[in-house]
Amino acid sequence: MHHAPVGRDSMTVRRLARALSPLPEESLPGLLLRLAYRMERSPARAARLCGLIHHQNRLPGEYLISLPAERIGPFAAAARLNVEEANALTLSSFAALYPPLASVRIDGSRNTTASRKSWAASISSRYCAACLSGDGSPVQTLYGGPWKLRWHLPVAYACVRHRTLLSHTCPSCGGTPNRPTNTERQGLITHRTTSGLHPGQCRRLVPDVHGAPAVPCAARLDHDRQAARVPEADHPFCWPCSTALISV
Repeated sequence: MHHAPVGRDSMTVRRLARALSPLPEESLPGLLLRLAYRMERSPARAARLCGLIHHQNRLPGEYLISLPAERIGPFAAAARLNVEEANALTLSSFAALYPPLASVRIDGSRNTTASRKSWAASISSRYCAACLSGDGSPVQTLYGGPWKLRWHLPVAYACVRHRTLLSHTCPSCGGTPNRPTNTERQGLITHRTTSGLHPGQCRRLVPDVHGAPAVPCAARLDHDRQAARVPEADHPFCWPCSTALISV
């Protein structure tokens, strides 16, 4: 692990006492979910401790595309990362392979609509349950495997490692991971103030049939083993190149 140097930006936040090293291909929202679960705090609190909360108390969706220059230093310092590791958590690391990212921002307003029309990226993520369940290591057994960056790209439809199609809805409630409700503004993590959920649990609020306040679905997405296998005839289009799904 490389630590960011302590400079003017890094002095605005304190280093986390219990940081986590990013997993291969992990996304920024994925790392924040794991950090929050480890610290027993909400993702919003974890993001605030990392210097990522916007001045309007938002966790902007455009942070998935790239981090503003003024946020990189504080975030890297707090999370005990260097700047390269911090940038690698955003889709900017794929811009050379996937040109549509170069001209797209996701900010919860008109640019969100533009990004959807261009099919460049989505805040909502597909997922592979086997990847989310981890690789058996102690850290991933406790906090789950990575929510991968490429799962936010519409051209990524299969898991190369597990040879299954990516899932796009929760097997329990049918909701789409990290898609906001009609009353919630698009952000990096849906229901960011909800704490206590494992990174592999569904965060979608489910209305109570008896009229009680809605509660998180909380179904374990990493326990869903019903993902469809990629047909053998399609294997040549997906393997062996692990970047094929983002360079088409």
